[in-house]
Amino acid sequence: MIVGVMFIAMGLSPARADWKAQLRQLAGEGSVYVVSQKGQVLFEHRPDKLLIPASVMKLITASAAFNYLGTDYRFPTDFFVDKTGNLYIKGYGDPMLISEELEAIARSLVEKELKAVGSIFVDDSFFSPDIEVPGRTDDPDPYNAPVGAVSANFNTIFVEVHSDGSVTSKEPQTPLTDFAREAARGMNIRGAILSHLGQNGLEYQLYAGHLLRAFLEKNGVQVKGDIKRKTVPPGLSLFYRHLCRDSLKDVVHKMLKYSSNFTANQIFLTLGARVLGEPATVEKGQQAVSRFLAGSLGVKGAKVIEGSGLSRLNQVSARQMDDVLNHFQPYQKLLPIHNGMKLKTGTLSDVKSSAGYFRSLRNGQMRMVVILNNCRSYRPKTRIINLLKKTL
Repeated sequence: MIVGVMFIAMGLSPARADWKAQLRQLAGEGSVYVVSQKGQVLFEHRPDKLLIPASVMKLITASAAFNYLGTDYRFPTDFFVDKTGNLYIKGYGDPMLISEELEAIARSLVEKELKAVGSIFVDDSFFSPDIEVPGRTDDPDPYNAPVGAVSANFNTIFVEVHSDGSVTSKEPQTPLTDFAREAARGMNIRGAILSHLGQNGLEYQLYAGHLLRAFLEKNGVQVKGDIKRKTVPPGLSLFYRHLCRDSLKDVVHKMLKYSSNFTANQIFLTLGARVLGEPATVEKGQQAVSRFLAGSLGVKGAKVIEGSGLSRLNQVSARQMDDVLNHFQPYQKLLPIHNGMKLKTGTLSDVKSSAGYFRSLRNGQMRMVVILNNCRSYRPKTRIINLLKKTL
């Protein structure tokens, strides 16, 4: 009773005065860090403990990409034609090479008077061969899609396998290719299939070539040969360069909205190649992002393993993530809105995290980081965020 009177005399209710203790109990071995726009620490709990960040790792990747490539960077894809009429596709990691883009490319090639094609060769040499992103598993879900210098539709297919074994496309904009049909039948599943292509031993790097063939034929261009992997011969002149219709800023906005692991690691690998030279490797991506953190933000000690948050070997502290948020502040509108807050969330089976911005009348805009490990329920993180929003 005496304690309650003291709280009231201070202008605080007992519940409000105890909010920090409640937050610490909810966070447990995790971390919570909240900072005002002016840099005043409003709450901290274990801010320097290195933890698995899950998908809030994408904010680090995006910040490094903006720093090195610029927000207006556009992923190119180059096309070459040799003397015998073979068409080469050389990719540079464009994560947005979707069906609509490939159809537009086909029309552009026709406008440049491409009338017939021998074989279509896919040159994916900008990425080192058979890159394996740490944290990827054999799970067929699209979030596990493999990366590639030439990648169509996020290296996924969306089809339906009927009871008689026939296959149809579930996307009106995407023609069903023999390649996609073979991939779907190899999964031995009936019904709708939304799956990545890194299975069944198929060369998923060829899918863009198969789709482009379909769009070329739709536009009256005969393709006589096969689809194969082959590097562009030295000295061959550029026939056409396609630039991604989305700027890097637009790509990052979509990556954060849909939490695309594929897009994050396409950016991560491309970044490594652009900073340290091609071909892209996971190690170069690690070095480029770590160099950004240490050189531009003064963040040392974070462990950068890949760019999406899939790997449990990624480690970052809440204070380090706040440094990233401070850098990312001019781009906060790219973040999804959750309960009135601009947040990137992250989830693994026992990791729950959030990082972003929110505003109150009392403190103005604030940056917030919550990272909980060994936490299987969403409830503690939800209660922490709600309490912070209510109290601050």
